[in-house]
Amino acid sequence: AQYDWSDDLKFGTTVLYKSDKAQDRKPRVGQETAKATVYDFDMTLRLHPDFLTKAVDALPLISTEAKSNMQISGELAQSRPNPNVNGDAFIDDFESASEQVSLGLTRTTWHKASMPLQLRNAGPYTRGKMLWYEGNFLNWEDVYNSQKSAGEGILTPMRIIFRPNNNHRFDSQGNLIDDRPPPGSTNWWAGITRYFGGRLDAKRLQLFEMRVKTSGRKGILHIDFGRISEDVNGDGTDNTEDLNGNDAVEPEEDLGLDGLPDALEDTANYDPETNPDPNGDNWFFEGVGNCPLPASLCNNTAFVDALKDSRNPLYYEWINGTEGNRDDFEFLLEPDEERLSNSSFNTTDAYFSFEIDLSDPNSPFLVPSSEHNGWVTYRIPIRDSSVYTVHEAGENAKADWTQVTHARIWFEANGLEEAYDTLDIAGWYFVQTNWQDSLISSSDNARFVVASVSEDQDANYKNSGIPYAPYVDPTSRIEEPRSALQFLFQDLAPRDTGFVTKDLVTAESYSGYRRLAMYVYAADSIVNDSVDLFFRLGQDSANFYEYRTRLVPGWAQSNWVDINFNDITAIKDSALRALGDPRAALDVTSGKYRIFGRPNLNQIRFFAAGVINQGSFPVSGEVWIDELRVTDVRDDPGVAVRADVTGSLADLITYNASVEHRDPFFRGLSTATRGGGVQNLGSGRTDNRYNYGVTLNFDRFLPRSWGARIPVSFSYSKSEQIPLVRTNSDIVIPPEVRREEISTSESRNVRVSESFRKAG
Repeated sequence: AQYDWSDDLKFGTTVLYKSDKAQDRKPRVGQETAKATVYDFDMTLRLHPDFLTKAVDALPLISTEAKSNMQISGELAQSRPNPNVNGDAFIDDFESASEQVSLGLTRTTWHKASMPLQLRNAGPYTRGKMLWYEGNFLNWEDVYNSQKSAGEGILTPMRIIFRPNNNHRFDSQGNLIDDRPPPGSTNWWAGITRYFGGRLDAKRLQLFEMRVKTSGRKGILHIDFGRISEDVNGDGTDNTEDLNGNDAVEPEEDLGLDGLPDALEDTANYDPETNPDPNGDNWFFEGVGNCPLPASLCNNTAFVDALKDSRNPLYYEWINGTEGNRDDFEFLLEPDEERLSNSSFNTTDAYFSFEIDLSDPNSPFLVPSSEHNGWVTYRIPIRDSSVYTVHEAGENAKADWTQVTHARIWFEANGLEEAYDTLDIAGWYFVQTNWQDSLISSSDNARFVVASVSEDQDANYKNSGIPYAPYVDPTSRIEEPRSALQFLFQDLAPRDTGFVTKDLVTAESYSGYRRLAMYVYAADSIVNDSVDLFFRLGQDSANFYEYRTRLVPGWAQSNWVDINFNDITAIKDSALRALGDPRAALDVTSGKYRIFGRPNLNQIRFFAAGVINQGSFPVSGEVWIDELRVTDVRDDPGVAVRADVTGSLADLITYNASVEHRDPFFRGLSTATRGGGVQNLGSGRTDNRYNYGVTLNFDRFLPRSWGARIPVSFSYSKSEQIPLVRTNSDIVIPPEVRREEISTSESRNVRVSESFRKAG
């Protein structure tokens, strides 16, 4: 607003406001909710000092023709920024520190598997019965120790049932006939497979996790990853129903992978009443498909209607058949075929194989304290060569994590076992972390793995006293499960180092904050001052700041990472001053801090965190890191001041003077308001400017008839800059040193000119 008090006095005020709203609940650096306000006051005063005009006229030889005047103007502005309303900006909250690549829980994704190489020369093995299907809906809280909002927490687990027999015939009462060979004459196996398409990032691949519930026999579960033969019956031929090659199954083609109708599957033993489906490959579900039962039952409407009840034990009995499944709504007329992809038929085996003993409560893959309502989590460090075996056969057979195109799940049982295996799967997925693990060890026994830990799958984490409150949805009032990054290490020898690294695609700047912080937890096994945690940030592994602390059990505050940017850059500044070379590469340690190379907080794209065994004996345990963030945003108010005086003494003398001051924190609204970069330090320097000048019209002392004009001018200007931040650096200069860094420029100028113009 502008106020005109009179013709000679005017003043104005201006208030400018700007805000930016974060899109995420936990905003990253540069995406914060921010506000900024600039207040401005200006004034102009005009004076007409007649006494000065009279004083000039009183001088000998002087006759003035103009009046004296003076104008005084000034302006005061203050900026009040709030670059981060919430105070913290997240580098990584570890809620999404890893990417899950699911194997899939839909029935149609999976198909009957070829026999594993391990079994082909291991004695007689006969394919048993395996069922797989999507089971009943479950609530999230039935499976995980947390809640979801209404409509978000519904799960559909996949159920796998393995029967160590190949029984598929039924009597006239609907009872399964025991057709097993004599006990001990053969072993049993069955499995399912799927094409995966090589969707994995071998560099980031770390783990395979399963959330499962087991019942029955609880045998050995085998999991294979790699290139797996698609030749189910081992005849070297791609068996398919699509005989005319139109990618659709016609009614006459819907015969299953054996290519035979029931009557021709075993011409000697086929009987519509006693053996209606000799190969046991018919699909029949809710009364639709090829009925595999005795004809008398297939024609019994009441019996068939009873099969439509999902509580009936035979409801899913034939859901995985391939003959007659043209009407299976989930396949949409898709022909059955051994080839699982659009590429060539694969007969090569080159895979990694893992075993999980489902009966072992001490399985190394079972996540402790993960049990909830019978559901548990298994976690396999699949890149650890000590936990898998490699199997290769066929053309160019070489197991390679860059060529994981198939997955196979299978069970086996000896010929004397009769109990079934039932496995319910709520989730199974590869874990590709954004943090890459590495181990520097002198021992072959040492292990180091990075994983995620969360409240809904780990009771130990949930009950550990997490040092920050969970987020509560304001509508549903449901708490969001908290998560952390987990370091699991075993038998780290003295001086062994396990660590993780993360690289950013685009460099980030943290100079707009004063501190970096991260919560750290150490397991109870970490005692006797044996383990150090370190954290690094910088441009790369050759230029970084490091923070190191000795770990004690629990969420002790002494474990936490707390980097004061002013302190650590001051250490760097002191070291560079001692060397006398501002471009020198450093390796300096001071307390918990270390500076290596030439790090800069305005060019951060590399992070590392890890543990070092500083003891005298091997150590095992786990460490959690959580909520990596920058905090204590630089929101210093800034001030800019300007004052000007201009005027004249009649027409004898003109003069001007001005002074201007701008502190290092002042910023206009054209500058980005959000926290992070150096722009949130304002200009990063104090600017002072002083100017004055005077002009004497010497010709006023001469006769007017000469027509002379002889102005004599003198001007002076001075500017000084006092840096807060060193140029092209992240160093905040300590107050006691800033005067040494002052930059000053000064100029003086005298000018005389003359001209004569005769009258007439």
